[in-house]
Amino acid sequence: MIAVLLLLAAVAYALACGLNDGGMLVGLATRTGTVAPVAAVGIMVVAVIGGPFVLGTSVATTLMRRLAQGPVSGKSGTLVLIAVLVTFMVVLALSRWGLPTSLTLALVGGIVGGGLGLGLPVQWLVVVRVLGLALLAPIAAGVLAWLGAWWLGHTRTRWLGRRIGAGSEFVALGAQSAAYSATGAQGMVAILAATSAVGSRQIPVSWSGQLLVGFAFGVGLLLGAPRTARLVSERFVHVRRHTALVSESSSALVCLFAARLGAPVSLTQATMGALLGGEIRFAPHRVRWGEAGQIGRTWLLTLPVALLVAWGVAVVGTTLGGGR
Repeated sequence: MIAVLLLLAAVAYALACGLNDGGMLVGLATRTGTVAPVAAVGIMVVAVIGGPFVLGTSVATTLMRRLAQGPVSGKSGTLVLIAVLVTFMVVLALSRWGLPTSLTLALVGGIVGGGLGLGLPVQWLVVVRVLGLALLAPIAAGVLAWLGAWWLGHTRTRWLGRRIGAGSEFVALGAQSAAYSATGAQGMVAILAATSAVGSRQIPVSWSGQLLVGFAFGVGLLLGAPRTARLVSERFVHVRRHTALVSESSSALVCLFAARLGAPVSLTQATMGALLGGEIRFAPHRVRWGEAGQIGRTWLLTLPVALLVAWGVAVVGTTLGGGR
């Protein structure tokens, strides 16, 4: 029964990732009209399905083994179900208030809080390291985007800026898709891995599971891209070709580096930080600072709220279940 529920949770989580994360990334890539929506969707879905086979599952291993579990426990499935449930609760609640947030942050908070509530050992050094990298990622992406925008706008390279075409945008989207498969999409891999008993080594992936979550992700992506693209461009910054290019490239570099460290950072957070950095260099007067601050505060709120809710759900569930 737990295995079936975990499989359903993986599909639901993949659908939500498509709506939230994939929608923003594809919406950004297609906002300038250079990359066709069908092509962008195809690149993202292929990356989600095949990326873990090429780039590994370091982030999924951190989520499943290094935050709140340590050795394999009989409570692993219960912990993952609590974390996914709380992720949906927190993200949906914040979304209803018009506050977009990160599924990855909510999932991390759900795993840590659920582990505490179930009496599992929490690896606090790993948690602090993950939180530090999560806070650093959008800042680093913003700095890189500012530097990239400065380079494109410099007088000696202005001719290059005028000649940015579809090729460079496809490369940037490909890099972002790869980065997402190594970071945000690893939550799907982790949930699928909880359906079977695996050791503390690197979490394996299967083609059947990846095809399943890839399909659900694609459905969510098709439903979420138009809405999320409007949200980014209307409430945050005015997305132009140069802004999109440096933002996609910078956030991809930062998240690929974080994935090498096994850190579950959010590509959507890094992308928004990069959008801000690029637009500060190109046109700072166009940045909607009030909205940017609100989104930043929501990020800071997401993880502790998810942790507390997951802890409460786990404690109540354990009490009602007689400690089992």
